[in-house]
Amino acid sequence: MRYSFLHLTIIFSIILVSAILSGCSTNQGSSFPEGEGFSDITPREDSERVRLVDALTALDDLYSSEGRNSSLIHIYYIGGVSIDSKGSADRWWIGGREDQNPFFFVYSANGYKILHYNGILPSQEINPDNVLSPEELFRQRPLLIQDLTNGGEREISALEIREGSYIMTCHSDNKVRVFFFDAVTGIETSQK
Repeated sequence: MRYSFLHLTIIFSIILVSAILSGCSTNQGSSFPEGEGFSDITPREDSERVRLVDALTALDDLYSSEGRNSSLIHIYYIGGVSIDSKGSADRWWIGGREDQNPFFFVYSANGYKILHYNGILPSQEINPDNVLSPEELFRQRPLLIQDLTNGGEREISALEIREGSYIMTCHSDNKVRVFFFDAVTGIETSQK
């Protein structure tokens, strides 16, 4: 039951912060007005999606540019929302700790945000070099991904890496389908 509560807490936090951050960006030179009452309603294109490797690189680059050692960051949670059939997301969330201070690094095509987090992160550390990339996981399961995305016309709601597993959540036709895969091998597993 603790695992389910932790999962719900993280998902609720991500949804809440996503709603608050909607339209926020750290990039300069925005082409639309900013401020209260304005939001970018430009239709999203596939080119605006980001790969997990790009989010991880951006986190590493951020720490390097500030003269900090990125090897002191310990990652415990990775989650993407609105995943396309190629494994790219609208936004990636990376939950970690630096000097025992938990944080979320939120990365999208519009930029990044670092959010301090007062909750509990999953207990098992993730080494991104040792887990399959979303692209590799999807390549291992072409028929499943084709079915879930209706041949690329629909998105996968969420893709998470935590406690040694990939957790894929799909909402369609008033149903929620959840799949579990070993994060290293990609082999389908049962729910923990």
